[in-house]
Amino acid sequence: LQGEIEQCCVGYRKNSADECVPRCNGGCPPNQQCSAPNICSCKSGYVKNGRNQCTPVCPGGYPNGRCSAPNVCPCNDGFVKLGSLCIHACECQHGHCMKDNTCVCDEAPDICTCKNGYIQHKSNRYICVPWCPAGCQNGNCIGPFNCECNEGFVKNHNYECVPGCKNSCINGQCKGPEVCVCNEVYVRHTASGILDCVPKCDKECVTGECTQPNNCTCFIGYTKDLEDPHKCVPLNIKECANGSYSLEGKCMCSEGYKKDEMNPDICVPHCTVECVNRNCTAPGKCTYYDGYTNNLTHPSHCVPSSSEECINGECLQPNVCRCHSGCA
Repeated sequence: LQGEIEQCCVGYRKNSADECVPRCNGGCPPNQQCSAPNICSCKSGYVKNGRNQCTPVCPGGYPNGRCSAPNVCPCNDGFVKLGSLCIHACECQHGHCMKDNTCVCDEAPDICTCKNGYIQHKSNRYICVPWCPAGCQNGNCIGPFNCECNEGFVKNHNYECVPGCKNSCINGQCKGPEVCVCNEVYVRHTASGILDCVPKCDKECVTGECTQPNNCTCFIGYTKDLEDPHKCVPLNIKECANGSYSLEGKCMCSEGYKKDEMNPDICVPHCTVECVNRNCTAPGKCTYYDGYTNNLTHPSHCVPSSSEECINGECLQPNVCRCHSGCA
């Protein structure tokens, strides 16, 4: 068996692994190693240059860069790494840089992608046109979500172009530019240039106006005929005595009067208390019937009276005396 080394030869020294390695007095320069006693040689990946220095080796050279370590080549300023090459640096989207600030475009995929709010033209895929959600019927889409309505149309709350009626269309529906279709029981106004719809009455309102479907409102000074509601007749001022007619042709009683139960166009005096055997001849005033007089017990009541005193009896009717029991 080979024993341990006791002493290295001249020009060698023991290393940490107890091996004899060459000794170079003063050490070796950078990137070199002691390959024999006092002989330094370049490390692997390095070669000596003309100045007896060991420099790194980069296969294929290093144009536009510098070899800083074996197979490590950082690019010079103005160049960027592309694989193992250093190429000119410039911003080339969808292309590559040939020299400073000069791009060569890659082959285009021939696909046009429209920006937000735009869509491809129906007949030309290289043109993007504005997009409107509702298709902009009855108008032109002049910008994303911006529809310009044709003449005679207006935008509604959904940004759609719908028929417009400049002169309104009361009691009807605007079906087209300046075309107003009346609702049921309404007809077009007869005045020129007015699109509004007015109520319809089956019969003509005589001396009155059709203000609601089949409802005539009489002119001032007229009231509805009791037999024909579409006919208005002159007011009879005498019929509404103690009152006055309203614009609707109704008899309105004055204060202290009320409508007669048999004839609503007659106003009669009103008494707050019941007139027993009396007539209410004026507001709050009772007048005795003939043959009756005031009741002393109940002032608001009237009792029969007799031209002669009814002694030992009771006056039942005017000038009619009934004797008490036991009297004749």
